[in-house]
Amino acid sequence: MISGKSIHYSEQTITNDGFWPDVVCGDFERRRALPADMDSDAISAALLAAVSEINLQLVRHQATLRAQGYTESRQVPGPRIAGGNNALTETYLAAVFARAKAMLLPEFATVTERDARKDLAERAPDLREQLLAESQQLVRSIKSKHRIGVSMI
Repeated sequence: MISGKSIHYSEQTITNDGFWPDVVCGDFERRRALPADMDSDAISAALLAAVSEINLQLVRHQATLRAQGYTESRQVPGPRIAGGNNALTETYLAAVFARAKAMLLPEFATVTERDARKDLAERAPDLREQLLAESQQLVRSIKSKHRIGVSMI
């Protein structure tokens, strides 16, 4: 959407629990292509809620990694971006970002053009489900689980 305004990304940071990385709101806005006019308080609230939900799902896995001697997710061995995060940390951020974007979908309609808003309203339930599924798959990946699991009841 072209609004004539310069894009200003938030510098606000969600401070995490010390094991998982802090979450920079501006990184989320850039990576998930949020509308430039979106309310920064809504963005930070969605990220905070997403961090809380993802952390809750990863409590046991985090305890296992801590028991192995890792005090931060970035210390866990694995593929790594040169000079940056490892795969575990990036996967965590991707899960948080997908979950937060799913939470913000209803807000998108208020900052998009009229025709795009109507289209988004029609597709929003499907998009939300896709984003939540993406987030959940990333959490499974962090736990070293496959996309699909089968268990006996």
